[in-house]
Amino acid sequence: MHDDYAEALHQLVATLTAGREPPTPAESRELPQDLMAALEASIQATQRDGTTR
Repeated sequence: MHDDYAEALHQLVATLTAGREPPTPAESRELPQDLMAALEASIQATQRDGTTR
């Protein structure tokens, strides 16, 4: 298994300790969906259907 986060962190630390500027992110990601709203909608749908697990 490959740990991309650990590798990226290692590269960032190496860059900073060498006195270089860290790279800027290419593009910001789209914001994630509102998870609480999705959970609440799922609970309401389950209650309407009368299903439980």
